[in-house]
Amino acid sequence: MPILRNQFRFNKAGQGCFYTGWLNTIHRTFSFVYDCGTSSTDNYIQNEIHLFHNNLKSRCNGTLNILIISHFDADHVNKIRALLAGIGRVDYIILPYLNPFQRLLVLIGQDDVDPDFRAFIQDPVGFLSSPDCEIGNIIFIKGDGSPEDNLEPIVFQSPVLDTNEFLVDYSELEDLDPEEEYKNRTPLVRFAGDKGRLFVNRFWEFYFFNRPINQGLLQNLVQAFNHHFPSLFKGEAFVQEQAMEIFSDENINAIKQIYRNVLGNHNLNHTSLMVLHGACSINNREQPGLFFGNHYHRKYWIDSASYTLLMGDMYLHGLVFPNYLIKQRNRIAIVQIPHHGAATHWDFPVLTNLIHGLVISVINFGLGNPYKHPKEVVVNDLRNHGWKIKLNHQLKFVRYFIYLHY
Repeated sequence: MPILRNQFRFNKAGQGCFYTGWLNTIHRTFSFVYDCGTSSTDNYIQNEIHLFHNNLKSRCNGTLNILIISHFDADHVNKIRALLAGIGRVDYIILPYLNPFQRLLVLIGQDDVDPDFRAFIQDPVGFLSSPDCEIGNIIFIKGDGSPEDNLEPIVFQSPVLDTNEFLVDYSELEDLDPEEEYKNRTPLVRFAGDKGRLFVNRFWEFYFFNRPINQGLLQNLVQAFNHHFPSLFKGEAFVQEQAMEIFSDENINAIKQIYRNVLGNHNLNHTSLMVLHGACSINNREQPGLFFGNHYHRKYWIDSASYTLLMGDMYLHGLVFPNYLIKQRNRIAIVQIPHHGAATHWDFPVLTNLIHGLVISVINFGLGNPYKHPKEVVVNDLRNHGWKIKLNHQLKFVRYFIYLHY
């Protein structure tokens, strides 16, 4: 009976996020990354990226199978170029779709903007199409905010373990019409709905959920920008030839001021591409074992739950989880607490309405960060509810293993 040892790690990124996963079949290893960025001193994450590159070369021939970007804040994406620089190929890049106007709003909401980040915001596909790294497919995920889905439970009779090829099935992700800015672009760009699954060799699955931007607040900004910049903005659109003018330092500063005047303390960038991943339902599989910490000194508990919920900077207030997530609620074992444990994004009853059992909560934050994350209310809520807390910062990684017996 084969035993598959799958390893996951919240790397030492500080005030940011760099999460990596290794899925093992009998003959090969499947690799994936969720976010890569920091606003802390970047020496720590650079060391982690270097370690990941070495592991990728030895375990996966330098190919990263999936890169997932949760959202466009600098502290989640500003080290992606460094990540790609040491990779030969990425099979799939999966990220939420924001139109050029919405990406502009992300840019003006950042405190410090470097040239790489600005280039990423102006054209994510162009930025990701590095000459040093071959890109297979780029999949933009668009959410409609509805909790409904048409997914039926799938029980595989047996996983595909004895092949040298990875069988990635994303047919359940609904095809959507491409946005105008990315028609006829290379590498292959695809648009998909967020309520679907991606399978790997019928033994691991990924679910996606993307909460759309608040349309009421968005329209207030559109009207203000159209009023102040009538020659540049037409609704939410601007022609590509005007992009450089709009993204100039002078205009960006003026747009930032309008943004603050119109929205006050509100923030439009309260959405993230949320990912749930774990072992598929397989009839002849024993329950998985979950081990935390160093696997030679196993900590915490072994349980049948094996799913990880990655939430990026998701804003919990008013969040309605989709049906597919609710159906998997008893299988969630690990939860990444959103936005580094910020109180502004926190609404614990939203999480406890979804997750009724005890889970391990991971808070990734930067030591000495100016926002004083994680906030006391977040830590107290987790402790009082009996959830175990693991802290992840620039001096401490969090690693866990999921063993599957077939």
